[in-house]
Amino acid sequence: MDQYRKEYDQFTASVHDLCQQAGIRRALGTGRGRPVAECTDMHRYLRHTRRKPARRAYYTVASLIALTGTAPHDDHDRPCDAPTTPPSTDRPLHEKSTDPAHPASTWFRRPNLGSTLATAIHEAGYDEERTEQKLRLLTRLSEDQLHRRLPSEITRLNGKGLHPDWAVLLGDLVERHYDHHRVNLRWDDAFADVLDAPVLPGT
Repeated sequence: MDQYRKEYDQFTASVHDLCQQAGIRRALGTGRGRPVAECTDMHRYLRHTRRKPARRAYYTVASLIALTGTAPHDDHDRPCDAPTTPPSTDRPLHEKSTDPAHPASTWFRRPNLGSTLATAIHEAGYDEERTEQKLRLLTRLSEDQLHRRLPSEITRLNGKGLHPDWAVLLGDLVERHYDHHRVNLRWDDAFADVLDAPVLPGT
C-alpha cells in the first residue's frame, strides 16, 4: 500500500506539471465527470494508467486538478494550511499498525474529501447542516454518479480556495471501487474530526 500511495503522489504531481501548459490543461479538463471511454482527448497524456485498477479514478482526479489551473502545490499536493485529521481507525485490515510514525498513519492524517468539506464550514462559511447533508448524499451515490458529481463540488471548493489532497482523493476513489463502505466511513469520520476540533482565535 505504501508503494501505491507513493504512486498516487507521483501521479498528481505529474498532472500538475502537465497543467502548466494551457492546451494540455484544457484537454484534461474535458474529462470532468465522464467515463474513461468518452475521454479521448485525455488518453495521450494518461496512457500509463491504461492497466491501472479503477482507471476512471485517475481520469477523474486529473480532470479535477485541471480545474485548479496552474495553482502551485506542495509536496503532498495540497494547500500548506490545509488541516490534517487524526489517523482513521478504519484502516484496511492488513494495516493494523498504531505507530504514529508508520506511513499508513501519516497518510490517514492528510486531508480527504470529508475533512475538506468540514474545513469549508470553519473557513469558507459553508452551512453546517447543508454541508453534512451533501456529504451524506455523496457517500450514498454509486461510483458513476459520484464521479459525475465531484466536478461541481470541487469547483465550489476551489472558489473558496480549498481542495482535498488530490493523492488521497485518488487513493479513496480507487479503494471505493472495491469497498465503498470503508471509504465512506473514513470521509464521515474525518468530517466529524475536523468539525468538532476547537477553532483557535485568529485561525
